[in-house]
Amino acid sequence: MYLAVPFCILSFLGTAVSMKYEVDHGRFAVETNEKLTESEKVIELQEINKYEAQLNTQAFFLAFIAIVLFIVATALIVKRNKFLV
Repeated sequence: MYLAVPFCILSFLGTAVSMKYEVDHGRFAVETNEKLTESEKVIELQEINKYEAQLNTQAFFLAFIAIVLFIVATALIVKRNKFLV
């Protein structure tokens, strides 16, 4: 279980990088693109917002799983005598 915690943390960091470069850069690219009409910009920004919501959910889930795994693994080590007897 302890080995799964670093993988969750690395996945969380990967999600954070995706949020930075795909969401923030995507918004900047849409806002600075002069070829898009206002309605096209609104549609693109809505898609980016949906993607950001998915990434936020994924990041929350990964952080939650890492915390739970750490707590459960620690509790199993502390209570190992009760489980073995």
